[in-house]
Amino acid sequence: MKTNNNFKSTFLAVAFFGVMICAAYSAAHAQNDTVSPLFSTTGPNVMGAKHIQWNSAVDYYNFNVRNIQGFDANLHCVGLSTSLRFGIGSHAELTLNVRGTYNTWDTVYLRNTTGVYPSVGAKLLLFEGKGILPRTSFYTHIGYGAYQNAYVDRWDQTIQPEIGFQFRNRIGQRWAIDYELGYGWNRYSVNAYDFNTGLLFSLYGRWLATDRLMLSVGGSNINSPGRPVGSFEACWQARPDLQLTLQAGVSGSKGSMGSDTQFNTLVGVNWMIR
Repeated sequence: MKTNNNFKSTFLAVAFFGVMICAAYSAAHAQNDTVSPLFSTTGPNVMGAKHIQWNSAVDYYNFNVRNIQGFDANLHCVGLSTSLRFGIGSHAELTLNVRGTYNTWDTVYLRNTTGVYPSVGAKLLLFEGKGILPRTSFYTHIGYGAYQNAYVDRWDQTIQPEIGFQFRNRIGQRWAIDYELGYGWNRYSVNAYDFNTGLLFSLYGRWLATDRLMLSVGGSNINSPGRPVGSFEACWQARPDLQLTLQAGVSGSKGSMGSDTQFNTLVGVNWMIR
């Protein structure tokens, strides 16, 4: 049964990917979101025709659990991602991505784990946005995951399809709300200490403070540990072809069963190669 489910998931993702490729080559409309590269290359926007952008980021996540049913644990999760975005039309782009993670627990119950996840993907701008209707894009990725199991000394391998929509509502020239809703099969999550399947989401409010600085606040579970985290973000247009991003967030809770704290940070670089 599990084999049949994996086959159906993979077939669905391949079908979506094929549709995206066909639609990408037939798209030929111009974008209007040109206030700043900080807006025009992020959110649901796609790369312009023949443009190539290289994006890379390093993120760190720490989760500390104290005395929850007598259990203490401290998780350190480090992620590295790099991707190339290829504009193949004013409404479409292709991507090549590689992600890697290393997770270590300060506890005797779980092993340290390593994961590597290469993938290919495509994104299609469906709607430019008008009035209260958001700018909308559809994306799909097909990846391969190799992950070291947390409980036994072995590596697991799986196909990782993913589909979703990205949205942006503009509020004047300086403000925007970006949000995303998707679904991923066989993604790693520290909630399960293994591959997991479920909803993907993000929500950020963005303010273009100057033509070169964008500030944001929001949350997402599209990250290395696969957990919902909130963060503040600053993105700096260092040069016309170079963007630098810094994210950081902290949260915690305390109750009758114990307490926990979370800390996450990310440093990223986006370089427009041409």
